[in-house]
Amino acid sequence: MNADALGCVRRVADYAQDLVYAVIAWMQCGASGSKVKVNGISYEIVRLLGEGGFSMVYLVRDTQTGQEFALKKIRCQHGAESVREALAEVDAMTRFRNPNVIRLCDSAVLADTQGASTSLRGNVPVHDEEQGSVERIVYIVLPYYEHGNVQDAISAHVIRGTRFEERWMLQVFCDACLAVHAMHTYALPAVEMDAAKSDGASLLFDAVSELSYFPATPMATMQQTRADAHIEPYAHRDIKPANIMLGDHGRTGVLMDFGSTIRARVAIRSRKEAIAHQDLAAERSSMPYRAPELFDVKTDTVLDEKVDIWALGCTLYAMAYLHSPFETPSTEGGSLALAVTNGAYKFPEQDPYSAATRAIIQRCLTTDPAARPSIEEVIAMTTNALNTL
Repeated sequence: MNADALGCVRRVADYAQDLVYAVIAWMQCGASGSKVKVNGISYEIVRLLGEGGFSMVYLVRDTQTGQEFALKKIRCQHGAESVREALAEVDAMTRFRNPNVIRLCDSAVLADTQGASTSLRGNVPVHDEEQGSVERIVYIVLPYYEHGNVQDAISAHVIRGTRFEERWMLQVFCDACLAVHAMHTYALPAVEMDAAKSDGASLLFDAVSELSYFPATPMATMQQTRADAHIEPYAHRDIKPANIMLGDHGRTGVLMDFGSTIRARVAIRSRKEAIAHQDLAAERSSMPYRAPELFDVKTDTVLDEKVDIWALGCTLYAMAYLHSPFETPSTEGGSLALAVTNGAYKFPEQDPYSAATRAIIQRCLTTDPAARPSIEEVIAMTTNALNTL
């Protein structure tokens, strides 16, 4: 069984278990209102908003203020490793400070017994020597976006037989690019480098440490100035329409879901490392938006932030034509992978959008990552396209 199929089986199993929890929560909510407490704040569960491969997202309401939030619940069913992965997502939202990066409102880790919560903003123990491997639940409190995400908007256009207005589409896309820019140009404080080294973490990650993602960072390190830092690009690794929320009354794009985020530049020095990173991408990066170099990772190469540029090109195409460039009735599984690695996509014959928009997509969907534009170039092309409208 290949990595994509194995990952699918795991996601189905995890979803089935969480679906049971969701039904129970819904039944409780129908009777007297199911509640969850995060760091002393009580939230009432209103309804289920959606599910991912490893999580469920609920609309919740602060029982004191009445304010609504999105509560992401991650069941860490695979021990300390899955807790570290959840911590990495929390860390990313505090790491990349940008108006177009989703804001972390609160977070906590609880034992499955629903015991007292522990804040995730500092170092969190993920293994209890006396209890052994204990299943944990990670709660992440996020802003609630009533207009949903870009994929919701795409689905609505498909149903209505309409499409996005080009200026709106390019502006939301540009907002997502600005969030990616914050990641690709992240200034890693020197104090964080020293801490990472003392923890035994490698900036280039070997095949084992890469799978554990980067360690959670205390908030104090976020206050360092750029004077004592060097640029350490991070890659989102799962950019797609479903991960761009619509804020400001549906007029701005906000990048979310940093569960796949890693340090972007990874040296592949052996076949073992290549397979490990290929499997990681199969598990964490959505296939229709996954860069070709992640389908067949080569030895003696360096994976970098250009994987996000490819995903941005796929995302803009999906916004324009209401489906990803490589998803057609004839491209599923292996054929989809082949279409991606060959860069085989087409623009519709009757194209309502400008040549400038098509040029952005074409540049991003260059199969050779070295030939793809930087995020700065993508932003410049998008700005120029907006100015011509």
